[in-house]
Amino acid sequence: MKIKKILLLCATTVLFVACGKDDHSPAPIKPVLPSSGEKPITSITRLGNVESGYDWAFTYSDGRLTNAIGTLRDPSASVDRSFTYTSTFAYGAKEVSLNSSTGEKITLQLNGEGYVSKMLVNRNIYTFQYNYSGQLSAWSKQVFEESLGQIQQYNSSATIDYDAQGALQKIVYKGVDNRQTILTFTNYASANRNGLMPPTIARELGCIGFEQLYYAGLLGRPTRLLVKSIKYDFYDDSNAIASTQTTDFEYGYQSDGNIELCNYHIEPSGNIASVSYKYN
Repeated sequence: MKIKKILLLCATTVLFVACGKDDHSPAPIKPVLPSSGEKPITSITRLGNVESGYDWAFTYSDGRLTNAIGTLRDPSASVDRSFTYTSTFAYGAKEVSLNSSTGEKITLQLNGEGYVSKMLVNRNIYTFQYNYSGQLSAWSKQVFEESLGQIQQYNSSATIDYDAQGALQKIVYKGVDNRQTILTFTNYASANRNGLMPPTIARELGCIGFEQLYYAGLLGRPTRLLVKSIKYDFYDDSNAIASTQTTDFEYGYQSDGNIELCNYHIEPSGNIASVSYKYN
């Protein structure tokens, strides 16, 4: 009788331990948001469009970006606000998945730091590299289009340099036309406390239409200082400067110090636009 009681007690103990293991599954990864402890951005709205871009609305849960709604903005009235889509993030112990209402198949590969090193969008291929500080330092993009039974490939890429303070210094961008554009940055002394991406350079950062990856903390750390101006040198096929443009930025602040408005004007065109930001 004593032997039976001992066996029953052992069986109960083993069962308890086995069930207990299910309660210790690895926690999902938690990327560091660009805001780094400040209030995360919940909306980005463009006013006075002078180039194509996106408005964004972000939703967070437990410190992670979980949902993003992007709306196309464009100087052409027939195109402006003509397209809206939703992206949904799901976080695992070692991976992040991104589902889009467009129906595109998106696959993310993360490096050891938890940043996206490769993204597949259907058959299109994006690759990303980072410097020792975890900031985006290079990217490449291959887009494949099929027409009349033939497949055409379009390539674009950029390298990104930062100064000793970790602020943007230069981007060398090469578009699908194989022409080079060099962006040279001048920065304010003010810290980029909200982790803002400069609103005019998503294409040169390789993430136009995928800015949600940046604001989810999956495309590296933000530039450390607020951008004051960007000089664009546009090169022709002979690799000579064909034209130059300068964009100057000014910022408006909420009473708590968060940036609520970024005004920018472009010379020599004289175009003026702005972007407004909201927070949790």
